[in-house]
Amino acid sequence: MKTHNILNPKSISGTGFLTVLTTILIIAPTIGLLWTYTEHKQKQRDIVNTRTRYIDSQKTKLKNDIRNVINFIDYKKSNTIDRIKAINTQRVHNAYSLASHIYSMDRDALDPDRLKFHIIETLRPFRWNNGTGYYFILDMAGNTWLNADRPDLEGQNIMSHQDISGNFIIRDMVRLARDNESGFYQYAWTKPGMEGHHHIKLTYVKSFDPFDWVIGTGSYLDDMTANIQEEVITRIRQIRDHQNHYIFVLQNNGFCLSHPIEKFNRRNIINETAEDGRFIIKELLEIAAAKDGGFLEYPWEKPVDGETASKLSYAVRVKDWNWTIGAGIYLDDIDNILAREMARFKEELRNNILIIMYISIGVIVLALVVGFIITQRLYRGISAFTAFFKKAANEDTRIDDQDLVFAEFKILGELANQMLEDRNQKENALKQSIRQTVTLQNLLKNITDSMPSVLIAVDKELKVIQWNKQAEEKTGKTFDQVALLPVHTVFPLTDSEQALISKSVERGVPCMDTRVEKQSVLGASYENITIYPLVNDHITGAVIRIDDVTENIKMEEMMIQSEKMMSVGGLAAGMAHEINNPLSGIIGNTDVLKNRLFNDLPANHDAASQQDIGFEKIKAYAHQRELDLALENIRKAGSRAATIVSDMLSFSRKSASSFAMMDLSKLLDKTLELASTNYDLKKRFDFKQIKIHRNYQPIPKIPCEGSKIQQVFLNILTNGAHAMAQNTDEDSPAFNLTIRQDNTFAIVEIQDNGPGMDKETAKRIFEPFFTTKEVGIGTGLGLSVSYFIVTDHHKGSIKVDSSPGKGTRFTIQLPKAHRA
Repeated sequence: MKTHNILNPKSISGTGFLTVLTTILIIAPTIGLLWTYTEHKQKQRDIVNTRTRYIDSQKTKLKNDIRNVINFIDYKKSNTIDRIKAINTQRVHNAYSLASHIYSMDRDALDPDRLKFHIIETLRPFRWNNGTGYYFILDMAGNTWLNADRPDLEGQNIMSHQDISGNFIIRDMVRLARDNESGFYQYAWTKPGMEGHHHIKLTYVKSFDPFDWVIGTGSYLDDMTANIQEEVITRIRQIRDHQNHYIFVLQNNGFCLSHPIEKFNRRNIINETAEDGRFIIKELLEIAAAKDGGFLEYPWEKPVDGETASKLSYAVRVKDWNWTIGAGIYLDDIDNILAREMARFKEELRNNILIIMYISIGVIVLALVVGFIITQRLYRGISAFTAFFKKAANEDTRIDDQDLVFAEFKILGELANQMLEDRNQKENALKQSIRQTVTLQNLLKNITDSMPSVLIAVDKELKVIQWNKQAEEKTGKTFDQVALLPVHTVFPLTDSEQALISKSVERGVPCMDTRVEKQSVLGASYENITIYPLVNDHITGAVIRIDDVTENIKMEEMMIQSEKMMSVGGLAAGMAHEINNPLSGIIGNTDVLKNRLFNDLPANHDAASQQDIGFEKIKAYAHQRELDLALENIRKAGSRAATIVSDMLSFSRKSASSFAMMDLSKLLDKTLELASTNYDLKKRFDFKQIKIHRNYQPIPKIPCEGSKIQQVFLNILTNGAHAMAQNTDEDSPAFNLTIRQDNTFAIVEIQDNGPGMDKETAKRIFEPFFTTKEVGIGTGLGLSVSYFIVTDHHKGSIKVDSSPGKGTRFTIQLPKAHRA
């Protein structure tokens, strides 16, 4: 036996030997690679877990550090009012003592007016807190004797002065001094050197009995807050475990109040970037805005040596101070330790791989020896049979069974002789049949692929046996992928459609169903399905034809809706004049009645006197009988009817074109602002409680009537807000607003998470006077007018997609180019 025969993969002996050899060559390296991979992955997990545990412990420490600072700030803030009270009390008592001393010394030498002047001018120069602190003197009647900040008020009676909350502050302070001799009072007031009357001030007042005066002074809370903040900054600068662990303080606009690196201190660093280009300060301010703050890992400069290393920081906002404070640690120490551990592991792994290689080589050599022995014995048994087939491959000859030893080989020889005889006869017939079959298959495929309908052929078990190009495009699957698979597993069919197919196959009769609704992420679509029974000698099944009629149905619905709008327009045009004139009379005469029943006009008094009745009695009678309320209800009802007529006229009136190039995103945002301040909305639900999620793609301005489109947006937003107010689940009400475009249209989608609508309600949503709201809430014309504005005025389209429990989505398409 030749050695190269056992290496020939096309020989039986070679296949056996190479199978053993290949198995060893595959298994040995595979086991070694799997072991190496497993060890390497485990080591990586161990390193990651070690790093994670270290970072988790450091996160806890950072949180504790920041929590201690927050506690210190809260402690300082809690003492603010007490400190202000103590300071103001001391200052007023000093002024009181000074006034009492002057009074006791000069009351016999000076007349009262000069004595008052002496006391006032003695207290006038006293100022503190950078000029914002001063004394003032009032008398019990509310007259101003001293106001060092506002001398223009001296000599005036300011008893009626109110702060921005409507409190009569002078009256309250005078009453406090008169009833209790002294006390504290907090209010909003002007501040020296600053604009506005909103500065919160805590004042202490004390009565001065000799002149029936009230002496007082106050402190502005924001002045004391600034002092406390400076104390906190000083305290924070002293907190450092070591040179690379520190606490930093930022204002929420990026101004750095405290940082150990001098170049960052006391300047705005909002645009500082790390080596990777990230705006780190902006990211820190964003995560700090969360409820409990957050962590951020980034590269940053070390204070000690200026080297850049990975840093983990925790940042949180300080309530009411416009501050963000943070603390961090550098991670390069633990990373260096883990890197050295990984290098040591890789060295050990290389040594283990060498050992595995030596063992694998030994196993392969042993396998070669064993395989060679086995293959040599097999080769001797089949060599005679192999030699015959080499000769028969080139010659038309019979096998001589005298040369075959084994019975199995004799059977194979007889079959081989028969095969040689049949081969030539069948070869030509087979080639001809194949050519005809291929031609017919190509023709049938071209016919079915050219049809616009989806065509699917199934057998009696409803398994796919034919599949045209439209079916491939609809499902994204080729015929080879779906052949002999149940049709319902590869093509979207409703339960009724599956039952219809089964019925056609079982009974052998055609079946048809029209306008079958299908739901998908793109919305509802409609199909006509026709099933033809397929019966011949070999196959029993059906041919399924599916036609998409969505556009036809939408066109029918649009035509029906347009006809309704035209009908309402004709009705509105005919009745507007007949209704508006009586309405004008109702509203006008209602105002006349209110004027003559309730207003103090000379003519009203004269007419009442002529009847010997006092006009006040007539007015009291009208109030008691609530005639004013009845007249107001009449006026409101008339105004509401006039509004309904005006809305109806929108269907027939062609206003002058005021198209302009408008930014849809700005129009939508302005409409949101309008909705959030709409009084009629606020009476029923708070629009500001609704979350707004914007997904505005950049699109060019489009030609449209801005006020009309805003009316459309407002109608949809109002209806959505009203619907979400009826939610019974715990989900917060929210609008998802999307602006995008395709080649022809700008597209606006407004989606709410309200209770949704059933199919019948959605079909009628654009009908005039159709509404699901309570009586008195809405006219049922809002969406009808919106439909008319979009489709008639702007030549666009508007549709609604909704189902119960899944919210509602309105899709508005507006042409990007003006259409006449």
